[in-house]
Amino acid sequence: MLKKTLALSIAASLMSLSVSAQSNFTELVVFGDSLMDTGNYGNGLRFTNETAPGVYAPIAPDFLAAGLGLELVPAVEGGSNYGVGGFQTAQILDSVSGAGLQPSAEFPIAGSRDAYLSNVNGQISSSTLILIDGGGNDLRRILFGDPDEAVAEIGISAANYIQAIGDLADAGAKYIMVANVPDLANTPAVQAIEANAPALGAAAGATQVTEGYNGGVETLAALQLPDVNIIPVDIAGFIDYVFENADTYGFANGDLTVGTVTLDQRSMCYDSSGGGCIEHPTFGISGTAPDPRALVFNDTLHPTEKTSELFGDYLNNIIAAPQTIGLLPELALTAGRTQSAVSADELRRSRWGKAEGRLFVAGEMATDEYDNGDSPETENTSITVGRTFVASDSLVYGLALTLAEQELDIDGADIESESWGLSGMFGYRQDRLFVDTTVALSVLSYDGIKREFSLGVNNLTAEGDTDGHAWTVDSLAGYDLLGSDSWHLAPAIGVQYINTTVDSYTESGGELSNYAWGEQRRKSLVWRYGVVGSGQLTDSIRVFAEVFGAEEQEDETESISARNTNLNFQSYKLPSFQAQDDSYISAAVGGSVNVFNEASLNLSVNYSDRGDGYEQIIFSYSMPM
Repeated sequence: MLKKTLALSIAASLMSLSVSAQSNFTELVVFGDSLMDTGNYGNGLRFTNETAPGVYAPIAPDFLAAGLGLELVPAVEGGSNYGVGGFQTAQILDSVSGAGLQPSAEFPIAGSRDAYLSNVNGQISSSTLILIDGGGNDLRRILFGDPDEAVAEIGISAANYIQAIGDLADAGAKYIMVANVPDLANTPAVQAIEANAPALGAAAGATQVTEGYNGGVETLAALQLPDVNIIPVDIAGFIDYVFENADTYGFANGDLTVGTVTLDQRSMCYDSSGGGCIEHPTFGISGTAPDPRALVFNDTLHPTEKTSELFGDYLNNIIAAPQTIGLLPELALTAGRTQSAVSADELRRSRWGKAEGRLFVAGEMATDEYDNGDSPETENTSITVGRTFVASDSLVYGLALTLAEQELDIDGADIESESWGLSGMFGYRQDRLFVDTTVALSVLSYDGIKREFSLGVNNLTAEGDTDGHAWTVDSLAGYDLLGSDSWHLAPAIGVQYINTTVDSYTESGGELSNYAWGEQRRKSLVWRYGVVGSGQLTDSIRVFAEVFGAEEQEDETESISARNTNLNFQSYKLPSFQAQDDSYISAAVGGSVNVFNEASLNLSVNYSDRGDGYEQIIFSYSMPM
């Protein structure tokens, strides 16, 4: 009963994780060794500490699956996790495209399963996320094998790993998370040897073979898989970061003498029952105050539950980071929509009357709430000064200058921009027909972009700066059905096109999670159909109302190019943004009050149910010139 209760508790804790990113994936498929094995040996065995007899703590792939809202079940139970403790790269390749998973004396797993590519008939869905690690067990064998064969053996292992990745890509995998190997010199197994027999040079040798393997994988990936979308996972950098921040995380740190041996506590293990490591005398399973959460490693090689939680945070951040940076073009879209709305508001004043040149000053505030991810919200404030001119009885044109600030409100980011913009306005009136058109350029400066994320209790901030711009064309045409001097009602059709660009930039300060972000381009094309109306209540008061049904044509999921600046892998792409509702309703109401010498004070309120809602208020002063 206790085992079942604890298992349910662990499952509940995974399901309650805060999901920081909208999942664009329908399946998570995992390959690798014990760092990825979530139960292929049966009975829920994971290579980490037990939280109760027979109940094992979650490991990193469990946390990634929970963050994505996906199920992850061992392959021998019909699931998508093919990771098996003890597997070397040859067996990992088999699990992808060879003999599959087969029980043996060396690997007494709980069942058999065909290779993954056989199970999917050689066709991988474009919405599948792959996570693969491998090489650690190869390097342990190589480290204690024939030194003269080490270089060749490392090359063979790296080639197996690259072959597995290549086979997945050939079958259609679009997103492959590829992990490197942590420095084996830090593991309790190697540190125990180093402490007892320093003359062997085990730690130096372990570092050498690890660096050789990781470098070989990077080189072969560049040469043999230049077009494969490899998303690097820096386990080596992750363990280094945890070691450097051990005190912050509450891990035992500093040298400690156990018997005749002195060892760094970060490389002591929780459970030495399998041999090969030095158990911590206080926090080890047989210590005076057993606590696996005070130690980095559970045994000779494997992390404790706290280390796995931190690794899970890192994996989830790899997926979430592009979706934060992917919101930068939305600020450019906001700037373009603002300029269009303010210009349209002024053209509306002369829509039904005589052509007249006017000077206007407008202040504007808007909020746009999104219904994806962490429900981000953009806020825009602006001031516009403009002038319209009369070309003829039927044609009005004008220019406007806008200064604005945009702010993105979302958990895990501090993103603001400032913009200036120029708008050209054209209004055509002929009998009952009107056509209002705005053409605008918005130029944005994103200063001090702060992408914030957490690895456990440590909050990290990656910062950078970039620029962007937006071109906007907005046109609305209608035909007045009433033909009255005081009241007007017109069916109308309109289109708004915005083309934005945000320049590439490189961030810093994020420790193991710094990226060079590629250029982003985003378009919005909206058709709208509806009715506009206007009425003269008194000699000095005019009101208006408009309602439209709108259709967004640019609704594809977008991706962003990124490169981990700590590694030598090429750039990769991950989903960064999903457009909001294809169809929505927009409405506007407002009015004008003449004050003196035909000048007017004007108020407009715009609303749409796009996403979680868009609201805008425009207040302006306009006078004839």
